[in-house]
Amino acid sequence: MRLLHAIATDPALTVGDLPVLDDAETTRALAHVVPAALPPRTLPDIFAAGVAANPDGIAATDGTRHLTYTELDCASTKLAHKLLDTVCGRKRWWHCRSPGRSTRSSRCGRW
Repeated sequence: MRLLHAIATDPALTVGDLPVLDDAETTRALAHVVPAALPPRTLPDIFAAGVAANPDGIAATDGTRHLTYTELDCASTKLAHKLLDTVCGRKRWWHCRSPGRSTRSSRCGRW
Protein backbone atom coordinates (compact mmCIF):
# COMPACT_ATOMS: atom_id res chain seq x y z
CA MET A 1 0.00 0.00 0.00
CA ARG A 2 2.88 2.33 0.76
CA LEU A 3 4.16 2.08 -2.82
CA LEU A 4 0.73 2.60 -4.36
CA HIS A 5 0.11 5.62 -2.14
CA ALA A 6 3.50 7.14 -3.06
CA ILE A 7 2.89 6.61 -6.80
CA ALA A 8 -0.62 8.08 -6.58
CA THR A 9 0.61 11.07 -4.55
CA ASP A 10 3.60 11.90 -6.76
CA PRO A 11 3.64 10.11 -10.15
CA ALA A 12 6.92 11.88 -11.02
CA LEU A 13 8.86 9.84 -8.42
CA THR A 14 11.56 7.63 -9.92
CA VAL A 15 11.69 3.96 -8.97
CA GLY A 16 14.74 4.62 -6.82
CA ASP A 17 12.85 7.25 -4.81
CA LEU A 18 9.83 5.07 -4.00
CA PRO A 19 9.54 4.29 -0.28
CA VAL A 20 9.97 0.52 -0.13
CA LEU A 21 10.54 0.43 3.65
CA ASP A 22 9.18 2.68 6.38
CA ASP A 23 11.57 4.31 8.87
CA ALA A 24 11.39 1.46 11.40
CA GLU A 25 12.00 -1.19 8.71
CA THR A 26 14.92 0.83 7.33
CA THR A 27 16.44 1.11 10.82
CA ARG A 28 16.11 -2.67 11.38
CA ALA A 29 17.59 -3.46 7.95
CA LEU A 30 20.54 -1.14 8.48
CA ALA A 31 21.22 -2.64 11.91
CA HIS A 32 22.36 -5.79 10.09
CA VAL A 33 25.33 -4.19 8.42
CA VAL A 34 27.40 -6.31 6.10
CA PRO A 35 30.90 -6.87 7.45
CA ALA A 36 33.91 -5.26 5.81
CA ALA A 37 34.78 -6.42 2.32
CA LEU A 38 36.56 -9.73 2.08
CA PRO A 39 40.23 -9.62 1.13
CA PRO A 40 40.96 -10.29 -2.54
CA ARG A 41 41.59 -13.94 -3.41
CA THR A 42 42.97 -15.66 -6.46
CA LEU A 43 40.94 -18.09 -8.55
CA PRO A 44 43.01 -21.06 -7.30
CA ASP A 45 42.28 -19.99 -3.70
CA ILE A 46 38.56 -19.73 -4.43
CA PHE A 47 38.60 -23.14 -6.14
CA ALA A 48 40.51 -24.70 -3.23
CA ALA A 49 37.90 -23.34 -0.81
CA GLY A 50 35.18 -24.88 -2.98
CA VAL A 51 36.98 -28.24 -2.99
CA ALA A 52 37.30 -28.09 0.79
CA ALA A 53 33.61 -27.17 1.22
CA ASN A 54 32.22 -29.81 -1.17
CA PRO A 55 34.92 -32.37 -2.03
CA ASP A 56 32.51 -35.06 -3.21
CA GLY A 57 30.19 -32.72 -5.14
CA ILE A 58 29.96 -33.05 -8.93
CA ALA A 59 32.20 -30.43 -10.57
CA ALA A 60 32.02 -31.56 -14.20
CA THR A 61 30.18 -34.11 -16.28
CA ASP A 62 30.07 -35.21 -19.90
CA GLY A 63 26.82 -37.13 -19.57
CA THR A 64 28.34 -40.48 -18.65
CA ARG A 65 31.42 -39.61 -16.61
CA HIS A 66 31.41 -37.35 -13.57
CA LEU A 67 34.30 -35.67 -11.78
CA THR A 68 34.03 -34.59 -8.17
CA TYR A 69 35.67 -31.36 -7.07
CA THR A 70 38.47 -33.44 -5.53
CA GLU A 71 39.03 -35.34 -8.79
CA LEU A 72 38.94 -32.12 -10.83
CA ASP A 73 41.42 -30.52 -8.44
CA CYS A 74 43.77 -33.48 -8.83
CA ALA A 75 43.44 -33.50 -12.63
CA SER A 76 44.01 -29.75 -12.94
CA THR A 77 47.05 -29.93 -10.66
CA LYS A 78 48.53 -32.74 -12.78
CA LEU A 79 47.91 -30.72 -15.96
CA ALA A 80 49.53 -27.62 -14.45
CA HIS A 81 52.62 -29.57 -13.41
CA LYS A 82 52.86 -31.26 -16.78
CA LEU A 83 52.69 -27.91 -18.58
CA LEU A 84 55.29 -26.38 -16.29
CA ASP A 85 57.68 -29.32 -16.21
CA THR A 86 57.58 -30.85 -19.67
CA VAL A 87 56.10 -28.54 -22.24
CA CYS A 88 56.30 -24.82 -21.73
CA GLY A 89 58.66 -24.10 -18.90
CA ARG A 90 58.09 -21.11 -16.67
CA LYS A 91 58.63 -18.33 -19.22
CA ARG A 92 55.90 -19.13 -21.72
CA TRP A 93 52.24 -18.31 -21.38
CA TRP A 94 49.56 -20.94 -21.84
CA HIS A 95 45.86 -20.50 -22.13
CA CYS A 96 43.21 -23.06 -21.36
CA ARG A 97 39.58 -22.78 -22.30
CA SER A 98 36.65 -24.89 -21.36
CA PRO A 99 33.51 -24.28 -23.44
CA GLY A 100 31.37 -26.17 -20.94
CA ARG A 101 31.47 -28.19 -17.78
CA SER A 102 32.41 -31.36 -19.62
CA THR A 103 35.11 -33.66 -18.30
CA ARG A 104 36.77 -33.74 -21.73
CA SER A 105 36.13 -30.29 -23.18
CA SER A 106 39.16 -28.31 -22.01
CA ARG A 107 41.75 -27.34 -24.60
CA CYS A 108 45.14 -25.80 -23.92
CA GLY A 109 47.65 -24.06 -26.17
CA ARG A 110 50.65 -21.74 -26.17
CA TRP A 111 50.46 -17.98 -26.65
